[in-house]
Amino acid sequence: MRALFDTSVLVPVFLEDHEHHERSLQAFLGADRRRDCCAAHSLAEVYSAMTRLPPALIEYWRGRLRKAERLIFEALADAYPDALTKEEVAARAGYKANGGGFNNALGRLRTLELVQGRGELRASNDLFISATP
Repeated sequence: MRALFDTSVLVPVFLEDHEHHERSLQAFLGADRRRDCCAAHSLAEVYSAMTRLPPALIEYWRGRLRKAERLIFEALADAYPDALTKEEVAARAGYKANGGGFNNALGRLRTLELVQGRGELRASNDLFISATP
């Protein structure tokens, strides 16, 4: 055996924005199937780590939304698949449900199709499709 790949190498292989992605990817791609390996336990750890990470679309939108939009979006994404009332969302985001800033942000999230519902609000199912096994 020449190399034993563990979680510290395998996780960055799959995360392009990880600080060790390039180095880990090169080591992984340069592995020899006959002489290099990884333990089954390492694969289980990689699976566990990767399935706990937020879906890529959620991360994408978190970085592109304004503060109020982002806080509302995060409250709903954290609660998914459960729905929340408008009041619950406002409280979790730190806003008043009848405030203009909250309602404007909520309207924009609906326009972007990131939020669905009126009486009960929920993060869009489309954000979580890639997270479904």
